[in-house]
Amino acid sequence: MTMLRIFGDSHAALLRTAAARLRPPPPPMEFQHCHGWNWVEFTLSMREGRPHCHADRVPGSPALDHTLGPPQALHVFSSPLHSAVVVRDAAWRRFCPWDRAAANPTLTPVSDAALEAWFTQLLACRFALIRELRRLGYRLAVVEPPRPLPQLPALFTLRPDVIRAVDQRYRDHVRGWLAAEGVPVIGVPEASIGPDGFTTPAYASPDPQDPHHGSAAFASEMLARILAFAATQD
Repeated sequence: MTMLRIFGDSHAALLRTAAARLRPPPPPMEFQHCHGWNWVEFTLSMREGRPHCHADRVPGSPALDHTLGPPQALHVFSSPLHSAVVVRDAAWRRFCPWDRAAANPTLTPVSDAALEAWFTQLLACRFALIRELRRLGYRLAVVEPPRPLPQLPALFTLRPDVIRAVDQRYRDHVRGWLAAEGVPVIGVPEASIGPDGFTTPAYASPDPQDPHHGSAAFASEMLARILAFAATQD
């Protein structure tokens, strides 16, 4: 099997834990992960002919200091589809997507154009990295994290329907951009998405204070999906 490198945010760390549990052990894989906030804005440079990402935005947490490669490896990026930065913003206590205005008459509606401009700004560094990897001939896929967890609205005092709408718009925006760039997405299982748009209990972190990570079962299933995708790339 092609060498596999999984890199990105804390969801990649959970995939690493899932790989350590596999019996028999999985094919050789390398993991690089860092706090998700470091992936929002980082410096992209070249180091010995390979893209290097650096950021130190989270006090008390290790800095992002990743050199990617080799190019012949299959790189799986965990970060672009993670919506926490947008859905947990305190602004959603005062605003909502325009099509949720009727259900939330006390909130100020925001247009799709304004949302997409915000999303694009937040994703600028990650989109630039993806374009650079594609330009250099890297094989690349993006892995999807869980949908927002059921406990998220209460933890951040936000309205469930607003969170669901913002999360869906964000993911649709990222998926549309990735499709235009020819980057495949390894999506979450349908069983992990409840009818309310939130992650189902079996796939959600059992920690009531955790708003966005998946359970061990979710990580194991996503790793299996990554390995199945990698097998098609040989």
